Amino acid sequence: PAPAHLFTEAQRSGEPTVATVVPTVGTAAPVAFKTGMKLEAKDRLNPTMVCVATIADMKDKQLLIHFDGWSSDYDYWCPRDSVELHPAGWCLKNSWDLYPPHNQGWDSWEYYLEATEAIAAGESLFTPEQLAPPGSLLFKSNMRLEAVDRQHPSIVAVATVADIKDGQLLIHFDGWTNRYDYWCRPDSLDIHPAMWCGKNRRQVQPPKGYSGHFKWSQYLIDSEINPAPAHLFTEAQRSGEPTVATVVPTVGTAAPVAFKTGMKLEAKDRLNPTMVCVATIADMKDKQLLIHFDGWSSGYDYWCSPESTDIHPKGWCRDHIRPLQPPNGVSQFQWDDYLRKCNAVAAPSNAFTAPQRA
Repeated sequence: PAPAHLFTEAQRSGEPTVATVVPTVGTAAPVAFKTGMKLEAKDRLNPTMVCVATIADMKDKQLLIHFDGWSSDYDYWCPRDSVELHPAGWCLKNSWDLYPPHNQGWDSWEYYLEATEAIAAGESLFTPEQLAPPGSLLFKSNMRLEAVDRQHPSIVAVATVADIKDGQLLIHFDGWTNRYDYWCRPDSLDIHPAMWCGKNRRQVQPPKGYSGHFKWSQYLIDSEINPAPAHLFTEAQRSGEPTVATVVPTVGTAAPVAFKTGMKLEAKDRLNPTMVCVATIADMKDKQLLIHFDGWSSGYDYWCSPESTDIHPKGWCRDHIRPLQPPNGVSQFQWDDYLRKCNAVAAPSNAFTAPQRA
């Protein structure tokens, strides 16, 4: 049997009333989740997406999560302390994209709650894990994993989580200087669990100075070296590589739609993830896209998967009522005028996945 000390006090005790939490200081009675309350919740089909959601039902100590404006096909049941749930405002606080209700008016949580005559589930109902920045309580410093070398994207190397800050992981390649380090989100497709290369018939780059044939089983003999558990990674991070530069055609297209070098799009600045900027696909290599911000130096470039939610089609910011950062040095910006001036084309909307367009 699993030793009792591996379980939490709540798991060892009798079942609590799941929809009720212990009152915070100053409250006279327990505070409860209630049907109809609004919150922010991860989409299980697209775990990088956090959406506006409602507690549609409560049963057997579980909450039924419904995404506002979407069909019930996407609903799911989860425990009230699931790390898939967050209070209203969590995305804004953690510089994470919040996907608004589908085909409904959206300006802000305050406006939406007033318009729908609803209330948000208060922060006191959520656990510290649900309130924490993404990934910060899951990944830990010094965990080992395999990571793409963004300067040489054909290389996947042994790496370490060197630091964690504001929900981002600092990736360091074992044995190398920090000039190759980079920050990424915990769900980045640039990182994979240990032994991912072996399972996908790829050669992992060993730590610099490592002698002999590299095997994780031997590397992990050192008690100071611990791999990041596989369950911390998304299904996409654990699986093999997709055909990155080509996506499955949408209904009505006759053939797959491919990204091409030189195409324009809108992309997040990973150093300032609240900013979305005019960008260009500067290069394509090993099923990755090199994103370059128009008018800026290549120091801000980064490699990403074509399925990365860091990139969006032309007009995404306009459709989501978000400011678009124009090319450096351009004061008056309009997409159509800019494309004519550059003699360029925008990446077609159907080259993007649904999460990238949403």
